[in-house]
Amino acid sequence: MLRIADAWGALFWLAVGSFVAWQGYKLGLGRLNDPGSGFALFWVGLLMVAFATFVLISATNREAPDIKSLWSET
Repeated sequence: MLRIADAWGALFWLAVGSFVAWQGYKLGLGRLNDPGSGFALFWVGLLMVAFATFVLISATNREAPDIKSLWSET
């Protein structure tokens, strides 16, 4: 069963990370020894995409708990 809230959150951050990486790329990456103004934004965006992809994969592989199990300890 898909964890819907986790999947929607991951899709949102996947889109935000893609936008940040694209805008960083458009600003210019430069070279490793002479980074451009978009260098840090590009890599931060790629990290966001990687983390969001991990959460999305995790949300599709784990089973969502039912409501009874959430309230069992109260």
